[in-house]
Amino acid sequence: MYISMRWLLFLALMGCAGAGSPSMFGEITSPNYPEVYPNNAEKIWNILVPEGYGIRLYFTHLDIEPSENCEYDSLQDPCSHFCNNYIGGFFCSCPPEYELQEDQNTCGVNCSGGLYTDLRGQISSPGYPAPYPENSRCEYRILLESGYQVILTFKAQDFDIEAPEGGSCLYDSLTIKAKGQKFGPYCGKTPPPRIESGSNEVDIEFITDSGGDNKGWKIYYSEDDMLCAGEGGHDSCSGDSGGPLMFEDLKDRRNKRFYIAGIVSWGIECGDFGMYTKVQNYVDWIEKTIEEVEEKEKDEEQQEPQKICKKT
Repeated sequence: MYISMRWLLFLALMGCAGAGSPSMFGEITSPNYPEVYPNNAEKIWNILVPEGYGIRLYFTHLDIEPSENCEYDSLQDPCSHFCNNYIGGFFCSCPPEYELQEDQNTCGVNCSGGLYTDLRGQISSPGYPAPYPENSRCEYRILLESGYQVILTFKAQDFDIEAPEGGSCLYDSLTIKAKGQKFGPYCGKTPPPRIESGSNEVDIEFITDSGGDNKGWKIYYSEDDMLCAGEGGHDSCSGDSGGPLMFEDLKDRRNKRFYIAGIVSWGIECGDFGMYTKVQNYVDWIEKTIEEVEEKEKDEEQQEPQKICKKT
């Protein structure tokens, strides 16, 4: 079994070591124990027992400088999951569904590469609502057609990410990036507010450390009901609210057919660009309303009494 001690990085005070033939028991202490251990120290022990035996470690005393996330001094096994020993060395291995990371010590889940192109959908942490895997880095992307804006919403019952008492998201974190903007990192049990990305592309990054037992998160995403149009001095302006945004049917120019794509809503500055309500999102409602109005007019015509003309 391989153990390393690093002051300011990692400190290990473990087990039994023997020089020469393997020993069945023993003890090992930090440098200068029980006095103060030195600064900037690094110590490595190789523990060896007879073939066929395992190693069990007991701690009788532990006094290491405390720090958030053990940033200064810490006690750590070289492998995050399984440590396999052989004469002269060791190697780390992982449980099913985990992969050994580049450092050859840490096991994590490959949860990157998700691409979402539907106008509406849901994205959740690996295994949700079961506890998410440790030592993982998950990356997802939402990519909609140009002109759409991605909207992200969260629910309190669908948000549970490990967080330290200070709430600094040093352990696990969820971060949203879009069009040069960064939202987060987020952690804890309080969900983020509704996020209007201002872009049709959104990147989601979820990072976890080696501890915790939290169920994770679920994100509900959708396109905005608005579309952006206008440039180079061509745009709606103040007083145009409710007016139509028209597009010519290029396949039928002879009959000069136009379609309503949007309804003027608001803008930043006249002649720059404007935001328009997307008519296509309300086609079903429009058709239903027209049908109801026509049906009502038809009923009124049938109920109207016939006029009788008398000759005088």
